[in-house]
Amino acid sequence: MKFIAKNEDTKIIEVYTDGGCRSTAQKKGSSVNHDDKSAYAFFLKSGGKELLKGGADRGKTNNYMEIKAVVEALKHINNTNLIVDIKSDSMYVVDSINKGWMKGWKNRGWKKSDNSVPANVELWKELDEQFSRFPFIAINHVKGHNGDTYNELVDKHVNDLMDQLENQSEMIIAKEEPLTFEEVQDDWVNKKIKSAQRASIILQEAYELLESENFHSSIEAIEMLTGIKYNKKG
Repeated sequence: MKFIAKNEDTKIIEVYTDGGCRSTAQKKGSSVNHDDKSAYAFFLKSGGKELLKGGADRGKTNNYMEIKAVVEALKHINNTNLIVDIKSDSMYVVDSINKGWMKGWKNRGWKKSDNSVPANVELWKELDEQFSRFPFIAINHVKGHNGDTYNELVDKHVNDLMDQLENQSEMIIAKEEPLTFEEVQDDWVNKKIKSAQRASIILQEAYELLESENFHSSIEAIEMLTGIKYNKKG
């Protein structure tokens, strides 16, 4: 089913989603590495109002982020009376819904026909829950990198988010190496020495004040307690 939105139609909300991963896996089909950058983005447009949002993570697959983008987009729509028209460049997501694969998994207790668990099953459950909120909802495929303004927009946002994540990594790497135990210990000792020196200065000032008031017995008592002698001037 495909909806054709009218210009500035407040009853229709257009949704564009995208997800991506910069996988460093050596072989096609291999699992992504735990530190690989990944991100999702979505764009909502209705009645002249627009919203572009997304998020970044590490170690998530491209497919995971494609599903995540649709889930998060639908979570941001509060009015369930709207006609929701989703555009995704992921055939994996679009076919899973339009060809009834997700419905079949759900009917079998979230199992595939071979009794295995679908990849990203928890996200599929979330997506099914979000879809059930809207009586008028459709998802259709849009070819990626083909000049579609809003598809290009969410694609750029996905890459911007991954760039930011990469820059954060570089900043972390560029920081000074953590102190060794010995360095931490030396630092602690130096701080203790400086603290003791400050305390001694303050105590000498207190001695002078006590002497000016002829409290000699008090000076002797403090000397015994602290082990710090009064250094008389002059």
